[in-house]
Amino acid sequence: MANKRVKDRSDSARHGYAKGGSAERSQKIGERTRSTVGVILISVIVCAAFIGMVTLFIKLTLKDFSKDEPKNVTVYYGELSIRTERKTVYDGANVRVDMNCVRDMLSLTMTRDGKRITYSTKSGDKIEITVGESTATVNGILFSLPTETLDVKGKIFASADVVNRFISDTTVAVEEKTGTVSVITLVTSPDDVFFTPKKSEEMDGMNRPSSIPRDTSYNPAGTAPQMP
Repeated sequence: MANKRVKDRSDSARHGYAKGGSAERSQKIGERTRSTVGVILISVIVCAAFIGMVTLFIKLTLKDFSKDEPKNVTVYYGELSIRTERKTVYDGANVRVDMNCVRDMLSLTMTRDGKRITYSTKSGDKIEITVGESTATVNGILFSLPTETLDVKGKIFASADVVNRFISDTTVAVEEKTGTVSVITLVTSPDDVFFTPKKSEEMDGMNRPSSIPRDTSYNPAGTAPQMP
């Protein structure tokens, strides 16, 4: 009987030791897990702080060139200079000019029917443009333009191509360094203003939309082409 009690105590001791060892191992595993999680969290916080500092450094040290770009540009219409919003004059690489000022420069007649504006010379030539569209009709022939026509508080801004391609002895020059735009004309009398496709247009309306029939009736020595 005495031996049985001793054996029971021994078994109990062994079981107790086993339970105690398992608890200790679980505690150590938990501590290691918490330590690993803590290291990961600290690493994340440090990385976030570093990225924030780098971003702030870049913002403080790098120059924001877009802020240096002036909001307005100067456009010269002969001797007249007008400050105009850059976003109105420039459409990417394309340039618009105030056709009201061009009208006054060249003594043109202007009529308007809704969005459609017609400019006429003393000789009867006509250019028609439409607000919101990127086309021009020159003496009945339709040509495409690189940018649409705008109506800005009653001022009509059309692609510089209207001047460069279709108005005689008149051109639009852009000074890239200063950002200024100049409408230059050699015309000295309203009688000398003509609307005809210039040589670069090959005199046949090749740049008009393909849905418009090509006209080959243009007479370089005389009148503007007429639609058949």
